[in-house]
Amino acid sequence: MKFGFRTPSFKRSLSAATKGAAKRALMREIVPYYGKRGMGWSNPKKAAYNHLYSMTTASPVDLLTNTSSRRTTAKPLMSEVEYQEKLSALEIRQIGLKQCDTPMALFKMIENDGSNASPMHQAIRRLHSYVLGYMNKPMKCGFDYCAMSTERLLRLQRINPDVKEKCLNIVECIKLGISADDIFKTLSSERPLTTLIVEQHIIDNSISQKSQPIPNVPQKQQNKQSSKKDLRTWEVVLRCIGAIAGFVLLAWLVLWLIAEFVFPAILFGLIFLSFLFAKK
Repeated sequence: MKFGFRTPSFKRSLSAATKGAAKRALMREIVPYYGKRGMGWSNPKKAAYNHLYSMTTASPVDLLTNTSSRRTTAKPLMSEVEYQEKLSALEIRQIGLKQCDTPMALFKMIENDGSNASPMHQAIRRLHSYVLGYMNKPMKCGFDYCAMSTERLLRLQRINPDVKEKCLNIVECIKLGISADDIFKTLSSERPLTTLIVEQHIIDNSISQKSQPIPNVPQKQQNKQSSKKDLRTWEVVLRCIGAIAGFVLLAWLVLWLIAEFVFPAILFGLIFLSFLFAKK
């Protein structure tokens, strides 16, 4: 069994790319299962030998081009940008699903109510229908429930202005994290939701002024930044090592080609010229 690099052969490579490719295409048309996975084991001895040979040897061309038969079948790795995009889309989706709880709770409160013609009932029913629409949206849409509802409401033209205003106010309350009970009590008492929104803003501002920054957060951020810098330096070092190794391997291949083909051709030419001059 051979170990190490396979001996390149230009003649065999050309034959496999021309005559061999045509033969394989013809056999695939004639034999139904030709070239399918597992069909090579019809000759177990040859199939086992080929499998071990591909495991114990490597082609210099595959190492230079950084491709192999196994890598072509494998799925490409996800880049960091795609990972961050999917992670942010997942976080937005989780926020949107949490926001959907409030309109669903409001709809349960009016589900058994007989007076369904008031603007409050129409607004709650419309927002409940938006919940169903948000559930059917894909995760990569990039919107939470409140953003999607606001966009749809602002785009609507044929809608009662009072219903539209109540819907927008309810969406704003959902953004601020106001509970469904407080929203329903305010709507039932015919008190404007803007006062509830203003009160919640005042509460949030007072909480933010009282809260103090955590002293450990900047240290954590510095540690994250230093770890990112270390990873970048290691990435640069590894790339430099890979470039040097590739250059050395390419130089070795060029020297091997010169020693294998160019020098024998020059030697045969000199011998041929010496024979010609010797005859004269």
